[in-house]
This record gives sequence, structure tokens and C-alpha cells, in this order.
Amino acid sequence: MKRIFLISFFTTLLLGSCTFEKAEPMSTECLAPVSYSTDIDTIISVKCGGCHGSGSVDGNLTDYAVLKSKVESGAFKNRVFTLKDMPQGGPALPEDELSKLKCWMEQGALNN
Repeated sequence: MKRIFLISFFTTLLLGSCTFEKAEPMSTECLAPVSYSTDIDTIISVKCGGCHGSGSVDGNLTDYAVLKSKVESGAFKNRVFTLKDMPQGGPALPEDELSKLKCWMEQGALNN
């Protein structure tokens, strides 16, 4: 009888200490993979290539390695998402393109 009481007591104690916190729902915005070759390269070439193309003193963002280094250093995110001053002198990037860039960076800025 003492054994049943102890098992019941510790089970109640264990279950009573469990809590269920409200978990934040996972964002579905970046679940679909974003491809550098089909999504990002096109955006960068069309929207950034005029100033950041081959031979640019500001960095050839149409070259994956240069773009990746700008992403890793935070410079790309700072200019495009924080300062929002790119593309300079042109219209702001549309939300769908900003979303693709954001997701690509969150997914590791892969050369895929």
C-alpha cells in the first residue's frame, strides 16, 4: 500500500510540474526554398547590376562570392533592409523581391 501511495504521489508531483506554454506559430513565409540561380541572381542582375555589375568599384554583386561576403558581413542587409536606400536613385524593391532576398539569407544564402 505504501508503494502505491509513493508512486501516486510522485506521479502527481511530476505531472503537476509540467506546464504548457503557448508556443509561437512557425512563420510560413520562408518555408519554400529560394534558389540563388533562379530567384536571387535575377533580382540582383536586374535591380542592382546597373551600379553593382562587372567592374563596379562598389562590388560586383552579380558575382555570387562578392554578394555572399556582403551578406555575411551584414552590409547587404543593412543597405537593403535597414537603411532601405538601395537601389539608389531607383524605385524601391517590391515586397515579393524583398521577401525572396530575406528568405534566401535566412536559408543560408546558398549558391543553389
